[in-house]
Amino acid sequence: MRDKKIMQLMILSGIGSMLIGLPYILNIYSSNRFEVSSWGISAVFLGIFLVASSVAVGHIGSRASRMILALEYSVLVILQVPLILLWAFYDTTPAGETAARWYLAVPHVILMLMGVLVVCRLLQFSFTKIRA
Repeated sequence: MRDKKIMQLMILSGIGSMLIGLPYILNIYSSNRFEVSSWGISAVFLGIFLVASSVAVGHIGSRASRMILALEYSVLVILQVPLILLWAFYDTTPAGETAARWYLAVPHVILMLMGVLVVCRLLQFSFTKIRA
């Protein structure tokens, strides 16, 4: 891949996925639920996979490699949706009151936007090649 900025964004998105998954594994948000820690584990492993595949396949630049990378980053985008919705609209405080903690969804929104930008950039190149 000739575009260094998109490669940097791809690697940064993978590292972001790893960093966002760590608090869920370490129970920083004081939740001992299995689903929450398993989401964190999934996010960390997806981040490792994204960085590895971006470095390994990203320099090839063929249409097939770009489509595969776009599919991988689409998984990153989809993985952020449940957490954005849960943090933005529903959270139970220890007193039993319902309060939305939307500010905790901000890192997920940023990571989701980075993933969308990567997917759009990868598909834009592929679609322009298909038309030509």
